[in-house]
Amino acid sequence: SVLFVLCAFGFTQLRTEFFPASSHPELVLRMELPAGASYQNSEEVAARFAKEISNSENLEYYSYTVGEGNPRFVLTFSPANAKPNMAEFIMVAKGIEERASLEKEVKALIRDRFPEVIGHTLLIVTGSPTEYAVTFRVQGPDLNKVRTITSDLEKIMYSYDSLLNIRKKGGEEMISLDTKTQNLKLKQLGLTSGSLAQQIKLLTSGEIISSIQDRDVTIPIIFRLKAVNADIYQTISDMPIELPNGKKLTLSSVANLEAGVEDRLPAVKICSEVKDGLSGDDVTAQIYSDIKEFRKSLPRGYSIELDGGLEDSQKNTASFLAPAPVMAISILVILMLELQSIKKVMITLLTAPLGIIGVTIGLGITGRPVGFVVILGLLALFGIIIRNSVILIDQIEKHIKEGMSIYDSLISASISRLRPIMLTAMAAILAMIPLATNALWGPMATAMAFGLLFATVLTLLVLPA
Repeated sequence: SVLFVLCAFGFTQLRTEFFPASSHPELVLRMELPAGASYQNSEEVAARFAKEISNSENLEYYSYTVGEGNPRFVLTFSPANAKPNMAEFIMVAKGIEERASLEKEVKALIRDRFPEVIGHTLLIVTGSPTEYAVTFRVQGPDLNKVRTITSDLEKIMYSYDSLLNIRKKGGEEMISLDTKTQNLKLKQLGLTSGSLAQQIKLLTSGEIISSIQDRDVTIPIIFRLKAVNADIYQTISDMPIELPNGKKLTLSSVANLEAGVEDRLPAVKICSEVKDGLSGDDVTAQIYSDIKEFRKSLPRGYSIELDGGLEDSQKNTASFLAPAPVMAISILVILMLELQSIKKVMITLLTAPLGIIGVTIGLGITGRPVGFVVILGLLALFGIIIRNSVILIDQIEKHIKEGMSIYDSLISASISRLRPIMLTAMAAILAMIPLATNALWGPMATAMAFGLLFATVLTLLVLPA
């Protein structure tokens, strides 16, 4: 019981990572220049960086885009938003070990040779993509107050040595223009609400009409409205709307425009990377716990919420475990029908957590994190342990019915069932070996192999006792 309590506590201290990085050799670098930098500035910086990194021994090849993110080349990659002051590199390393070395090399290069650039590296993950390892969301009714709280939180985060490249995102007021139209007037002009909306979208958001190829970079040609003065409201009001007869009228002559601030709860995100070897989920959870008093001191209506990877992990875990109550009730019903004794059912269920001992030891030795696949493995492991317990109890019952004493029945059943139970356990453990080195399924294979090994031995010793 002491061993179980220690291992149960140790399990809560293991590194957590809901979805690990994949075995893809790609390393993504997003470079962001100061606000206001032009496309030409970004192109110049990207070209300088390309020249510096091209001589790396860890690099197989690379490509980059300027002013926009790369397309989604794998499902778990999240493209960056287009803006003139950014560039994005996709670097393919020669292997997984080389990828880690390349990442260190890139970070050192950005720090030493490109101090004007905010550089952020990303690995392709096996689950939901998250841009930063640590992300908090500060929200409340007043944007200025939200910014103040975010600055206070930023000062707290700077006191943690585990964090790197802390930055804020969002917090801008979104100006909206509401277009009021009169259907009768549009009908007289030969327009509809749909055709008017399509023209407005074309002239504001733009539309890709072609593209040009510059070496290995595809540059889209986008047609959209060019602002002719600093007043964006006046620019949109003077937007030319083409009528079916070929004539043109300004947007303000066919519709009424009402400007205002978008009605939404103001929010600012504060993000950070973590040092190598640390889990973003663990660091986020630690900081969120440490700022508990700070969160309580916030005015009514303001809050600091989890965002990014840890929020996704909690939502995914809750969704995954939602059927757990139905599953538990089903197991109880089946065990009651099979064993027909509440005492035997309770003994059987109490053997299931013995797997935690092996899981904790296995993950602790190998350094594997606890995540989605480990939870999946635990559920399967509990089922195997319960099956072994039912087999052993059934054998004990058979010996008792044959007239043997309870003590002799326990010993005889344990000996007779030792070989088949151990053989099936070893077969399952050996089946996990090919998966042990896999980036996604490795933690599950490790958890099930060690858990099944320890639980099988302990079941044969503990259940008869």
